[in-house]
Amino acid sequence: EIMIDQAHKRGMKFFCKLRLTDWHRKRSIAESGFIGRHPEFCNPDRKTRQTLDYSHQEVRDYHADLIRELSSRFDIDGITLNFTRGLAYFPKNTKVNRHVILTDFVRQIRDVLDDQTRTGGRRLQLNAIVWPHLGQCNHYGADVATWIGDDLVDHLCPGNTHTSDPAMDHEAFSALCRQSQCKYFPMLQPTL
Repeated sequence: EIMIDQAHKRGMKFFCKLRLTDWHRKRSIAESGFIGRHPEFCNPDRKTRQTLDYSHQEVRDYHADLIRELSSRFDIDGITLNFTRGLAYFPKNTKVNRHVILTDFVRQIRDVLDDQTRTGGRRLQLNAIVWPHLGQCNHYGADVATWIGDDLVDHLCPGNTHTSDPAMDHEAFSALCRQSQCKYFPMLQPTL
């Protein structure tokens, strides 16, 4: 609350960021919460650094519940979903339609934020951090064009996790944003 208040006093917006598949070490069941209590929802491809498998509606609902709590308890301006910290949203050999599932998930989060907007009086923004090339986004199931075209995301932030990519095709992303209300903010990182 202090951080939010201080940001707002300075005319800054405050967004909560969720790293959707980023687990730095194996934790005990008590430490890891949801992921420890539900090994059946983990991606079987990831043995050493467990991550959740978004094929399961329960995984998507878990994140939606976190966002619902954040947006109802705190005076935040929005949520940022970080899709670049980890790539294992689905098992490699999954038969599910990754694009449909991740788009439904982003739509679910947009709906949660819109519910809060109706009660709070202002639209809570949804931001997406995605990989630096549309081909990568598509490969991992992130249908960025649909997210933008369906007005699901307010800000798009493509880029690598730790390094700036001089070969990033800004035109591909900015062209999508020009046809919508979505703002384009490519990431700059400290190293090339």
